[in-house]
Amino acid sequence: MIPFIIGLISLAVFIYSDTHGKTQLLDIRILKWLSTSLSAFTYFALQFVNIGVSFLIPVYCQYVLHSSPFIAGLVLLPGSLVGAAISPYAGHLADSKGYAFPIILGLSSMTLGGFLFFGIQAVLTAWIVLLIYTFLRFGFNMGFSNTISNAMLNVPRKYTADVNSLFSMLQQFAGSIGVGIMAAVMAISQNNGTGSLAARSFVGGRYDFLLATLLSATALIAAIMNFRLQKRTKLNIEESD
Repeated sequence: MIPFIIGLISLAVFIYSDTHGKTQLLDIRILKWLSTSLSAFTYFALQFVNIGVSFLIPVYCQYVLHSSPFIAGLVLLPGSLVGAAISPYAGHLADSKGYAFPIILGLSSMTLGGFLFFGIQAVLTAWIVLLIYTFLRFGFNMGFSNTISNAMLNVPRKYTADVNSLFSMLQQFAGSIGVGIMAAVMAISQNNGTGSLAARSFVGGRYDFLLATLLSATALIAAIMNFRLQKRTKLNIEESD
């Protein structure tokens, strides 16, 4: 509790000094634009789910599916390869069809991937986990880079460096918080539940899969709202011209 309070106080001091001081690390006033705030949340959620699930899966495979450490790590490999291969195509889609299509497609894929983990958890095997994770990573790489690129287009040019700095910071925090929360949920279930270690780990995994699904779905809603807002703003500008 004390570290949390210290963190809140430090955040308040940073916000005050950033908005009232003579020098700034970054101009957080860019968040006054709703489109930027929605993009920031989407970006945070994408990285939270990606890193959190990447941590969860090897742990889940070892404790629940009784896979070897080698297999537990190997199930992540195809998803990582697919993600790396899909990133250039995601950028091409954004160039040809606009940012809305790849970002919404990616978030839809992540939401569906999380829901599959949660919905068919009782019949998961290492092979099924591999396939669903690959599908989830496809969604992540569809939306991640395009989200920050889209955010930079919706602020005045002088603020693009601040957007880049803010989103880089969010990326680091999302990864650490994602791992921290999912690890804490799993640890609480393992230490305080009933039954075998596998059964307790199953419950912890269920809560984590549900969290990943809900956060992905919330980010999807935020992205849909964002692109509707951008479309409406663009129409208003065109009508005023």
